[in-house]
Amino acid sequence: MIDVLENSEQILCAIELPSANPYWKVLADIIQTRSRVSSVLVLLPNERELSIVESELLDSGERPVSVRSTDGKSERYAKFLFGRVQRKGIILGTRSSVLMPLPADSTIILVDDCDESHYERRSPTWNSRELVGLRESEHSVLYISSTMSLEVSTRVNEGLLPLFRFPQSSKIRVTSSVEMHQKPYFKTISESLRKGSVLISMSGTGYITSFSCQKCRNIALCSCGGKLFLPKGKSPECATCSTKYIEWKCTWCGESKPRTLSSGVLRRADEYGKAFPGVSIITSTAETPALKLPDGKHLVLSTPGVEPRGNYEAIIFLDLEHRLLRTTLRASEEIRLHIMRSLTMLKPGGAVHYELSPSDPFLQSILRGNLLNATLREVEERDAVHLPPHYASIILTSEDLLSTERVLSDLSYMEIVGPFIRNKRNSILLKVHNSKRDEVVKLLTQVNRVRSLRKEPLLSYQIDPYSLN
Repeated sequence: MIDVLENSEQILCAIELPSANPYWKVLADIIQTRSRVSSVLVLLPNERELSIVESELLDSGERPVSVRSTDGKSERYAKFLFGRVQRKGIILGTRSSVLMPLPADSTIILVDDCDESHYERRSPTWNSRELVGLRESEHSVLYISSTMSLEVSTRVNEGLLPLFRFPQSSKIRVTSSVEMHQKPYFKTISESLRKGSVLISMSGTGYITSFSCQKCRNIALCSCGGKLFLPKGKSPECATCSTKYIEWKCTWCGESKPRTLSSGVLRRADEYGKAFPGVSIITSTAETPALKLPDGKHLVLSTPGVEPRGNYEAIIFLDLEHRLLRTTLRASEEIRLHIMRSLTMLKPGGAVHYELSPSDPFLQSILRGNLLNATLREVEERDAVHLPPHYASIILTSEDLLSTERVLSDLSYMEIVGPFIRNKRNSILLKVHNSKRDEVVKLLTQVNRVRSLRKEPLLSYQIDPYSLN
């Protein structure tokens, strides 16, 4: 691998990061090695990851240039000039830096391209991977992640992209359970806390994320239809309109006793604090993230993506079944990335527990260690229903879709789903093979041009958005 990175010739490949090795350290080593050959632009999912990699490079004696959204105009322009003229240097950025001008034969490293933050939300939407792909003819490009996206896996399978894997450095102890109330991982937590820190990863934030009536079991709802939740030490509150219910009563039977259905990180922190007295408890959520794991032994409860970076003796993954059953398009891809990225923080010989049935196909794909096969099976399932990556999904939104539907219905190669309501607006979903995608986009551009001349509302369309919901 080092021979490839130190080669001054243009390279194009995908790199799968190893488990039980902190991913930011391995990534920093790859960046440093490649920076001795050419200028390097590193595209990270978000500024949190940027800060982690920047800190690691600084500790190694490097002086990277970091492009942040908080930079002023003069700072951004200075970094723009640095990227344009510097022959050997390291630039760290996020999705907004994907088109930064670079000297000839530079290197672009795209990290975790399947992360949600790499998707532009505004119309017509794009992923950093798509724009980086347009620059492959000019620069060396490395797609680096703990697990490959479906799009990168497809290119690897078709022989268009070489794949480099690191050898598995150590074995880990794995357990799993079907239901959380069994809690077989408490023994794992107790044993691991004697040696170091333990990470518990769960999806819910807050205190009590939903509750029902103790008497009739109906879910507590607001008059607007939104679900109620219970902040710690406060009255129930609506998750949709923020209405507070100081004296809550069930609208069905009048009972005023709530029954917890699902609890968040803060509630679990209280519970584990009682179960493991004398142990330091750390919580990390999107509202109050912890960047790094402090020295000492800690029990860390975190939501996905904001786990304090450090080395753990054990990692417990909760709520996996609930997260896998979500209706978002890339739910399994997102969870796979979260698990594999978290496993890089596990110490050699550490323990990991999955709150999922041992026979679950998703868990089996993780345990086998061949993530390429898992992603390719998912690609086959998507092909059957004409979804990305081999098919393009285009969501059209407009006040008047009838005339557009009539124009598109003449295209035999296109599948039209809808209309339906999305984000309170009328929408339709177009499914078309990638070979016809550009033709459809040109047609939609012409439709908007005609609408503009007629002073009619324009179509808003999203091409391969992160979620179809």
